[in-house]
Amino acid sequence: MPIMVCILLVGSLNGTIFVSSRFLHAASRGGFLPTFISCTNPETDSPRAALVVHLLLVFTMTFTADLHALINYIGFAQWSQRGITMSSLIVPVLFFLICFSLCLVTIIEETKSALVSVIVLSVTFLIYMVFIYEKALPSQTWYTRTSSKVDSFTTSIFQVMFNTMPQRIKMMEGASAKKKEDHQSNGLNNKEKKTRKIAPSAD
Repeated sequence: MPIMVCILLVGSLNGTIFVSSRFLHAASRGGFLPTFISCTNPETDSPRAALVVHLLLVFTMTFTADLHALINYIGFAQWSQRGITMSSLIVPVLFFLICFSLCLVTIIEETKSALVSVIVLSVTFLIYMVFIYEKALPSQTWYTRTSSKVDSFTTSIFQVMFNTMPQRIKMMEGASAKKKEDHQSNGLNNKEKKTRKIAPSAD
């Protein structure tokens, strides 16, 4: 029986590593995480950078000696995230109340755990502001330029270290294509106006 439990644990761990790294990789490709996380090996197409990030997160969590506290950290972050996601809908109000009731209980009974989760969420927000510059403050040119340099620097380091290539889906491609279409349509309109001016009148 213990052998079967060990086999199940190994299989569960393998699936968790595979799925979590792919989640990070997909989020980075979509422009929601730093670009270096989307780096993949060109030969095997494996998300090495995402695997390393997931490994570092796991190592960080293993330093928590109290398993109960670790469960409280993850539970508070998970239920608060789900509650915020569902808050924009009207129908699942009950689900929204349950999520934030669990968060409220954690704040009252385990204030330290809730505070640690809030700090972690704040750090992830800062990472988003630094690396996802296309969405954070696109109107500030100095901010976009500085964040772009930081993002390019970290991506180049991961490219050299793990022999990978970034697969970020550029969020600005749609905007540039639309701008190009508008420019072409404006050019056609101007050409039509000039043609009308040159054409002789009916009189």
